Amino acid sequence: MKKFFFFLVIMSCLISVELKAQCGSDTSTTIVISEVIMPSVFTPNFDGINDGFNLSGGCVTKVNKKIFNRWGELLFQSNQISEVWNGRTVTGDKVPEGTYFYVFDVELFEDGISTSKIFKGSVSLLR
Repeated sequence: MKKFFFFLVIMSCLISVELKAQCGSDTSTTIVISEVIMPSVFTPNFDGINDGFNLSGGCVTKVNKKIFNRWGELLFQSNQISEVWNGRTVTGDKVPEGTYFYVFDVELFEDGISTSKIFKGSVSLLR
């Protein structure tokens, strides 16, 4: 029996089309997502869908990502913007299904101004 997951991501912003430079790009038309989106569920089963946990959206220029288990043990840390957590510890061991906690310290551009934000929350890992 296959499992199907449905979840709803509610964003406080809309995608807009702007005719100005974003993130140092040229002055061509760009689609801009002004909010950072943090998923609430991911499924690292290597099917190509929701296999990793990472932030998306926004104009992120710098990040420090940390993922913890319920006992506060650090499972994952990265300073790479595009690097995703694949549900494994720093030693490469698979973590069990469950809820994990993240702290992402992010620098991003909002309305042309460099801003620092901290995103804290939980994510569910389903296998």
